[in-house]
Amino acid sequence: MIREKTLTKYEASRLYQNLQQNEFSFNESEIDNEYTLLREKLFYEYNKITNEYNSQYQIDLNFGIYLYSLFNEKFELHKNTILSSDLEFWYYISIVLIPDIVYKRWGDTKSRFYDSSNRVWVYTLWWYIHLSWQGSFEATYNTIKNYSTDTIVQLIERVGEGFEIRLTRELMKQLNYHVEKTQLFRRVMVLNTAYLQTIEPNFYEGSVEGYVSMLFEKAK
Repeated sequence: MIREKTLTKYEASRLYQNLQQNEFSFNESEIDNEYTLLREKLFYEYNKITNEYNSQYQIDLNFGIYLYSLFNEKFELHKNTILSSDLEFWYYISIVLIPDIVYKRWGDTKSRFYDSSNRVWVYTLWWYIHLSWQGSFEATYNTIKNYSTDTIVQLIERVGEGFEIRLTRELMKQLNYHVEKTQLFRRVMVLNTAYLQTIEPNFYEGSVEGYVSMLFEKAK
């Protein structure tokens, strides 16, 4: 397992300014050998994906699944909520390890590197797959393959603190049953935020599955 590295937000800000001055080029001298291998894997996979897909969502989805698999293997993130939630860890990945990849996807968009807690690209990708997980990579991909970048935004930015992962995974599963997805999911997430103030999904009729079905019926 690789030992995690982090950047404070202040350190990230300083390094980001250097990246701007150097056209977001990757500096190999800033990482050690085990991170070099990690970097090579991510760079190779991102280029392979972008050669195959033009859709921004398909790029995010496929790279997200790869990143989720690789980081769970190298850092055991799926077993470590503290680390997977640590934005300073993701700042390091964005700004030191793969700044050129983030730049290819988002350009000079500071929030996608470090500046906004729910918009750091690699953070959102890992959590999108984790919150959508359906038991296997194949099942997860097949469930969320027809969604959009807006789905990622709605899930990550509206999930809130104290979320229950069984609930998010059921939301993503049931969304797949509906033809109209983007606007429907927005309405569902707004309703969910409101209903969670007074309803405990586990105690709803039909448990979490029944609660999510109710949200979709109300949203329609």
